[in-house]
Amino acid sequence: ISCAPGDAIVFEWTEAFGDVMNELLTDPTRLKLGHNFAYDQHAFIANGIDPVMPIADTIIAEAALCPPFKEAANMAWLSLAVCVARRVRGWAYHKEPGNPRTRALYRAWLPNVPVILHPLLYCALDAIATLLLWYKQREALERTGMLKFFQTVLCPAAFTLCRMEMRGIPCDDGKRLRVIAESA
Repeated sequence: ISCAPGDAIVFEWTEAFGDVMNELLTDPTRLKLGHNFAYDQHAFIANGIDPVMPIADTIIAEAALCPPFKEAANMAWLSLAVCVARRVRGWAYHKEPGNPRTRALYRAWLPNVPVILHPLLYCALDAIATLLLWYKQREALERTGMLKFFQTVLCPAAFTLCRMEMRGIPCDDGKRLRVIAESA
């Protein structure tokens, strides 16, 4: 969880942590933020936590700001690492805590964190990166006049589709892809 740039908390999933998350995720006055929040939403629902709006999903924001392009079929243009590199200046690739270069980066960024905690550090850096990404995306969405559309249509639609899937109503992926192709 990250609530401020540069700060994050990583918890082991326990019943007590689930209670805290339930309180946060079911509070309609708090913005819930995630990169590919539908993935997280499935996990929360499976653990008895039913998140409520408002939700801001940075993968959806990036898809709106940087729609699919011909070369995108061969790359993960919506992955957190790519989105952060595209929008947040100076953010280094942090996604491989076992890689010697990444370990060196972790030691330089946070020298007091023991190597054994680098996998947890990786989770914390994901949360911070997502928050920093959202700040940049929100500015870009406002600048392009898409923020209200993002908040009132795109995120609620993804939220609803996730709930449908959890209730056993599968999305027709072929039809979804045809609609995307036709609308492009």
